[in-house]
Amino acid sequence: MIGASEIERLRSWTRDVATTLLPEGVRTKREGRWVRFLGQGGLLISDDGQWICHSARKGGHSTLQLIAFMGKYSEAQAETWAVAMVA
Repeated sequence: MIGASEIERLRSWTRDVATTLLPEGVRTKREGRWVRFLGQGGLLISDDGQWICHSARKGGHSTLQLIAFMGKYSEAQAETWAVAMVA
């Protein structure tokens, strides 16, 4: 089980999480407080860890949900992935 402090630390790494889960070489573009991942269906991540994928009509503030969405993981699999990332 991932603890509250790990979840908060993980949120500060939301962009790194996305970069890890995306194919290598995806370019980004800064748009104010958001970073757009080009060619990724309108995937944007804000400075505070909020994320949205326009093409999938999904988003939120949970990095665990982003991991599950991007990796096509169950909640349990996303948590396992996250624990390995923050370890």
